[in-house]
Amino acid sequence: MKFCFYNQTFDFNIETPFLQPLGGTESAICYLAIELSRAGHQVTLVSKDSAPGTYRGVECVDLVEATRDFFHTRSFDIVVVSNHAAFSVQLRPLLPPQTRMALWSGHDRDQPAMQPLHQQEIGSTWDLIVLVSEYQRTGFVNRFHIKPERFVILRNAIGPRFENLFSSFAEMSAAKSVPGLAYNSTPFRGLNLLPVIFEEFHKAHPETRLRIYSSMKVYQQADPSQFEELYQQLTRLEGVEYIGSLPQPQLAEALKSAYILAYPNTFAETSCIAVMEAMAAGSFILTSELGALPETTAGFGELIPVAFTPIQKYAEQYYQSLEMVYQAFLTRREEILLHLWNQVLYVNQNNTWRVRARQWEESLVQTLGINTA
Repeated sequence: MKFCFYNQTFDFNIETPFLQPLGGTESAICYLAIELSRAGHQVTLVSKDSAPGTYRGVECVDLVEATRDFFHTRSFDIVVVSNHAAFSVQLRPLLPPQTRMALWSGHDRDQPAMQPLHQQEIGSTWDLIVLVSEYQRTGFVNRFHIKPERFVILRNAIGPRFENLFSSFAEMSAAKSVPGLAYNSTPFRGLNLLPVIFEEFHKAHPETRLRIYSSMKVYQQADPSQFEELYQQLTRLEGVEYIGSLPQPQLAEALKSAYILAYPNTFAETSCIAVMEAMAAGSFILTSELGALPETTAGFGELIPVAFTPIQKYAEQYYQSLEMVYQAFLTRREEILLHLWNQVLYVNQNNTWRVRARQWEESLVQTLGINTA
């Protein structure tokens, strides 16, 4: 099968997520493309690529080269467009009639890039719309009045550097020797609640440490002033280390020691790769039940209701749950570690891009009748 993935947002290619912080959508494209190439498919990535070439078996092409002749001469079986719903009208005339088009999005229904789906001439042009959760599909069906069968759910997965971080239960247990907490999502998803929560928690448990792997660098943006002020507020607290965004290899190694993912999320996630990767690192997931987080955590995390709850009340509930989980580590360590080991095994069995690549193959055959040869 001949795949083309198309993203016009950031400057990246297949190597980028291995070398520097990169957003979840773009990283997902890279990892899926690599696995599809390993499975024997021809895969091309079109993006704002300042260093085009072939990496890990995937052809990487700069956006300016993707003209009509480019699409006609390559004869792709399917072009998968990331998040740009309106692009179907521009793209369709560039493609041979037999080439299928799919919109692949991790955006929620209220995001501006999705609003063109209200227009029937745009929504109907896509042969398939790929979403990442049941939560997301329900929202799209209700908002855009598109038939459910037009959608397929193909979930996100962990980056390859998060696979098999521990060779055994004993190795994972040994890694959890220092009572550490971590936050590894973007700063606008609940990081602002951690100063008050952790300041009180650290008074009760001065042995604990909180490491924060967060910034807007994953979106190739500078942090606005309010986030810089938040980072400074956090670093003034005892026990807090602000590290910022890390490339995947370093982040995977850093998260191995974290007892708990301290993620007081206030954002309706459609998936949450950050949570998946913390699960793979053997961290206990403590977050909200917003959006698709119940699907993502698959029964392993502690989820706190936040909808219709005043933010101060939510912060208090989060603190109470954090205390409860930490006490469980102290009093029922082996039981909690076994729970986390089962979590690690679950993620490595079900949430890798190798698994997702097979699911993409099967789905395209079933829904669009594309030959996998």
